[in-house]
Amino acid sequence: MKTIRFAAKSKRKGITPVIAIVLLLMMTVAAAGMAYMWIMSLQEDIATTTDKDLAALQETKNARLSIESVWNDTNGFGIMIKNAGTYTFTATDATNIRTQVGTYTASGCATIAGPGTTCTITVTQAQQQFPITPGSDGEVTIKVISPKGLGDTYSCSVTNVGSHKSC
Repeated sequence: MKTIRFAAKSKRKGITPVIAIVLLLMMTVAAAGMAYMWIMSLQEDIATTTDKDLAALQETKNARLSIESVWNDTNGFGIMIKNAGTYTFTATDATNIRTQVGTYTASGCATIAGPGTTCTITVTQAQQQFPITPGSDGEVTIKVISPKGLGDTYSCSVTNVGSHKSC
């Protein structure tokens, strides 16, 4: 006759299958919750960045400066700039508006703000940058460089207008 031996009971204790399934389900739910929170946070950051970029693009589209007139006299030269767009320039924007005549650059246009407003940039003792003699110096190119949106370029021949030279 054969003797059957039963294994001795182990002294080590384990968890029951029910507890194991419950623990696995809890870990799965926790991992899914963390993934959901991360994805929602990422989506919110992307939406915020997109809104800011869209607002900046809208400002750029609506900001436009134009050169209304240019003149030169014995004191220097002046350029009148107009806000020809629908954007309202802030004080910081206005101080960053630059004009370029030849190699000379001037900045600042404090009085320009809302649509239709103008400012005048007057530069003294810079006649070497702007033709003095009408016609003989040929074309001069003046640029307005806007911190937002579009600037303007103006080319002209100098002519006599009263006691000063003008384009």
